Amino acid sequence: MNYLNKLSETACKLLFSRNKETYIAFCDESMLDYLNWKELTVRKQFALMTGILTISKCYSGTDTSTTYIKKCLQEFLTAYHIACNPHLIDYVLCGFLRSHHGASICVLQVFKFLCDLNISSANKLSVLLNERIVHKEELYLGLLGHTNHQDSIVSGYREAVLNGYTNVSFLLSHVLINDTI
Repeated sequence: MNYLNKLSETACKLLFSRNKETYIAFCDESMLDYLNWKELTVRKQFALMTGILTISKCYSGTDTSTTYIKKCLQEFLTAYHIACNPHLIDYVLCGFLRSHHGASICVLQVFKFLCDLNISSANKLSVLLNERIVHKEELYLGLLGHTNHQDSIVSGYREAVLNGYTNVSFLLSHVLINDTI
């Protein structure tokens, strides 16, 4: 379980890093920001053997980069880490959403996974996302951004109900009525 916890922590730190070039494909040096060399070697080997990570050659032919096998796996691991550490919503996600244009789109998939893992954290994140989408500079996304947000809230609600949660209190202050709801 310790391997999973450390991998999920690293997934979260990479996904919400300031450097968007390394959040999907990264090299060992960028991982050393989050793990010491011994941890990196052991955890990377575990993740490669279990299929969580994959290695690919860079264009130069000599360097390699590591990626999560699918971005949604990285998003799930991030949601798992947030579910285990709900304070990250205030200390990491809030700052990430404030400092990156369009960041809420990145967080929406994490939100959906969080609905399966920790409903009180999902409730809190829905408030933060609603504030960002509706009242802040995310308005530049227009209708597309709003419907993505709305669809994610509805999808997250469905997931939460399917998992037996009864204390779902997501915030969605604006609703666009269409055939998909």
